[in-house]
Amino acid sequence: MRDGHFIVGLSHALSKSKRSQFNAVTSDEERELAALARKMPANLEILKDGSRSQVRGFQLASGREVVLKYYHSENFVKKLRNRVTTTRCRRSWIAARGFAYLGIPTPAAFAIAEHHHLGLLNTMSLLATDRASGIQLRHLPLDRMTNVVPALESALAAIAEFHIAHGDLKATNIIVSDLDEISFIDLDATRFYLRGSAWQKDRSYDCTRFLRNWKEDPKAAEIFQSCFD
Repeated sequence: MRDGHFIVGLSHALSKSKRSQFNAVTSDEERELAALARKMPANLEILKDGSRSQVRGFQLASGREVVLKYYHSENFVKKLRNRVTTTRCRRSWIAARGFAYLGIPTPAAFAIAEHHHLGLLNTMSLLATDRASGIQLRHLPLDRMTNVVPALESALAAIAEFHIAHGDLKATNIIVSDLDEISFIDLDATRFYLRGSAWQKDRSYDCTRFLRNWKEDPKAAEIFQSCFD
């Protein structure tokens, strides 16, 4: 429940994540991740290529299946801004730790590395998370969609209760397992509004963005409408 003590605990967890670099990794995994953070290897499994980031699949020597997301600053202004504000990589790291604290399903984020030229300009960042098994919600067969509604309603209710905005709530950013369990991914735009009402605008955007996924599929739209009621 949202109360003063829980808000203080969440605020502490978010603040702590701003200073941390690793979470629940072995010393061998830490060394391997540090090497991966210095330069993206050419032989990684390509999961997604974007203009600002590349997402790769990889198996650590320990056998852990992971997702490595490499972020690249586009120009001088953004490199400089990323030094004095929260980068998309760091925001995703903080959000994943916050979601974990609240029990909102998302792959565990366990490593972050950010590189700066001359100690000032952000040049490249890496976020490492566990790999969520399953398929994107957009590819889920219609006869399985009703199965995931309870989990979605519960998670989105928690997101609303704690004044969180996902920021990019697309059907491609929700993974559904074989057991119809869900995981939220791509938390780069996620924001926590612990106090005040500023989050309502972003909450409305999340709702609109999510339901827009189904504008060509009225049956699916009807199934998922209740998630924001």
